[in-house]
Amino acid sequence: MAEAILARKEVTLSLPLPDMTAVAERALTWALESCARRMGLAGAQAAAHHVQQGDVVARVHCCSSIAKQVAESLGASEEGVRAIYAPDYDVLFEDLCSDKGAKDGSMVRLLVWTRHHTVALDALVAAWDRALAQACRDKIGSHGQAPSLDVHVMEDADIERHFGSGWSEGMTTRLAVYWMWSTNQVVDIVYDRSGV
Repeated sequence: MAEAILARKEVTLSLPLPDMTAVAERALTWALESCARRMGLAGAQAAAHHVQQGDVVARVHCCSSIAKQVAESLGASEEGVRAIYAPDYDVLFEDLCSDKGAKDGSMVRLLVWTRHHTVALDALVAAWDRALAQACRDKIGSHGQAPSLDVHVMEDADIERHFGSGWSEGMTTRLAVYWMWSTNQVVDIVYDRSGV
């Protein structure tokens, strides 16, 4: 009996990781098609070729698109998510293109503000990360030139430590300003539950 209870406990503690393969493939395809339109290229394959060759402009366009799609997915999947922020790729386009960091390894960076940091949220982020890496290997080929996912999570308790009591009013904007100050990047609010 104790073994059966222990076995059941192990099953309930481990969360099934979602298979994001098809979702990530669609996200990357959409990002490459969007990149091709913005750059006047022949199509997604041409955009993938530009990313593979280290074209910073193409990578920035892809990162912008992927960031928005991942943010919407995390916000829709996790009820506790309040807002998600990303670098504003359009505002900082020239800076990103000339930045050595952007040339060395383009990252899809997100700051997620949630009520509570959950295992389910971590599992979803990990699933997105794995699936995006696989989709990039399949569609772009050179993983070193492909966008990778970097997600930082802040929960209500973290926000209260940084800003004290009374933090909820206008916090979406205040947190964006805080992230701009700490990273020296212009920030875009790519998901806001209050706006949903």
